[in-house]
This record gives sequence, structure tokens and C-alpha cells, in this order.
Amino acid sequence: MAFDELSEIGIVQFVERQRALKSLWGFVHIPKTAGMSLISAMSDACGPHRKISAESYLVGMDEFSASLWNAVREFVDVQRFGIKEHYKSFSGHIRRVHTDYIRGEIPEVRIFAMLRDPAKRVVSDYRYCLTPAHPPHEEFLRRFPTLMDYVVDRRYQNIMTKCLAPSSDMNPEEVIKSITTHFDFIGITEMFEFSVTAIFRMMGLSSPTVERLNVTTATARNALEVDSQVMEAIRRINHLDHALYRHVHAVLSSQREAWWAHVRSQLKGIQGIN
Repeated sequence: MAFDELSEIGIVQFVERQRALKSLWGFVHIPKTAGMSLISAMSDACGPHRKISAESYLVGMDEFSASLWNAVREFVDVQRFGIKEHYKSFSGHIRRVHTDYIRGEIPEVRIFAMLRDPAKRVVSDYRYCLTPAHPPHEEFLRRFPTLMDYVVDRRYQNIMTKCLAPSSDMNPEEVIKSITTHFDFIGITEMFEFSVTAIFRMMGLSSPTVERLNVTTATARNALEVDSQVMEAIRRINHLDHALYRHVHAVLSSQREAWWAHVRSQLKGIQGIN
């Protein structure tokens, strides 16, 4: 069952139909979408957990791509043929080509992702890359001395679409259809508690307490004042991401009240039993 069916049947039925404790769950971690916080909770509640990553980020693109593919194939081989206990969940900065491969080899896998307002995500990513937590931060600053230098570089535009869609050479409608029919759930960082509660219920787990991790350190270098006009310009430049985000945001917004009413009724039932 894919995300595009959620509006038709409603969030409560959608979550209950997806509910499966024994399924393998995968999270496509788009940078600066509160992913580290979610991964930590997944590791604790749905382990063994595998983080799929390249050996190093400080290499050329070809070497990085090859290393990431090796990690994806190794994960699949262990999951399919490993003698030891299999993984129950996985995550990584992987892309659609990787999730297509994983699903082709492990058809029962469930895959989800989190989105964030594209302008907020871009600003957060830029600020993070200026800190020592991002190893090549000095080189990054030389290449992108201002936020807009980063924003106008086509390589860093529509990153959410590039992670989740088979191609960024698509119109917004094609992007939305491709992604919402592929992923089992798509959450929103701005609706983090709602999204995570639904995801964990689909995993057959209780709602977790999620600790906020990997918060970008504020420094003199990454202190920015970004006005509303710049934010809107970033959204226009990242038009595919913006269209996708608005669609998913609208779907979840329409279901939020029904979801929390359902959660409250379940809690009352449990309290009544006690």
C-alpha cells in the first residue's frame, strides 16, 4: 500500500492496514529533515538496525557512488542470505535507484521518507555545511561564500526530489505521482510528532520518545538573517521539492485531526482497562 492511497481510505485505516511488526522497514534519510533523531529512535525500537553509508564522503563522486552501491548490495546480501539474525530496519542517505534495487530484491520491504519545507531545509543545510561537523567546511565556504551562491548551484537544487524520484527531469505532477506511489509513507518535519507516531504504529510499535539530535551548532560564520523574499526565492528555485512538499503537507494536514482523535481514544481505552 503506497502513500497515494492515504487520502482515499483515511489515516486510521491506512496505518492499521500497514501495521506489520515483522516487516523490514527502510528510511531514506534526506539531509536536514530531522533524520538523525528518527534513526536513533528506530535503532532503539526496531533493531537490529543497519545504517547504509559510503566508506567516506571525502572522495570523488564516482568513488563515493561505487562505495555506496557496495554498501547497499552488502546489506541486501546479508538480509537475503546471511546466517545470523536479519535486520529489522535500515536507513541511509540513499536514493531512488537504491530503493528500487532493494525492493526488487526484497519485495516485502516497506520504505518511508521525511520531507521539510524546501527553503528551511536549504538554509539549514547551508548553515550545517559551514560548521566543523561537515569535514570539508573550509572548502565549502570558499565555494559558497553566501547562501545564494549555494542556492543557485544546480547540483544542490531539488535535493528531496533527487533522492526520492527516479529522475529530476520530470514535471511536478510526474514527481508527485512517482514518489507517492513508490513510498509506503511520507512524513513532514514540520509535523514531526504526527509523522513519527504514524510510522511507528505501522511498524507495530509504540510511539517513541524522540531525542532531538544533530542540531546545527550556531557560530559566527553560519549566523544568517534570511528574509521572507529570499525564502520564497529558494522555494521557486527548488520548484519540484516545493510542489512535492505542498502536496504531502496538504494530505497530512487533512488527516491530522482524525489521527490525534484516534490516538486519544486508544489512550482512553488503555486507561479504562487499567
